[in-house]
Amino acid sequence: MAVDKLAFTGSTEVGKLVMAAASQSNLKKVTLECCCAGSRIFVEASIYDRFVERSVQLAQARVLGDPFEPKTSQGPQIDQDQLNKILELVESGKTEGAKLLCGGKRHGSRGYFVEPTVFAEVKDGMRIAREEIFGPVMQILKFDNVDQLIERANGALLC
Repeated sequence: MAVDKLAFTGSTEVGKLVMAAASQSNLKKVTLECCCAGSRIFVEASIYDRFVERSVQLAQARVLGDPFEPKTSQGPQIDQDQLNKILELVESGKTEGAKLLCGGKRHGSRGYFVEPTVFAEVKDGMRIAREEIFGPVMQILKFDNVDQLIERANGALLC
């Protein structure tokens, strides 16, 4: 089967693999888009506590289930490997000192559901702030001024 072009949306790591594989075949055209999931959120110090509180309320109100059901606000992860990766990153957040406010566990015993998870007191050097999680894990980081925010955001290894 001839493939004229590949399109991929996801992590930088997998994007590089897709591009390398395409270049080794027939140098087909490749379109790559980095994921822009908003799991790492910078919040100004003056509203940080209120933002964190409201984020926890909204996370706890989410309905997990079949994504084709209208009442569902969060479906499962794609497979066991992704579920395990998310839970391992959650554990690293706890180990490195981020404050787990809600979630952080597998939901139920069927499917690949992860509870909506919110971390506060996240530091830039923590693994959960440096790696793409691709799951329902929110990391809330505090900033004091725009210059600091720009420097920190640009220093991340994410897309």
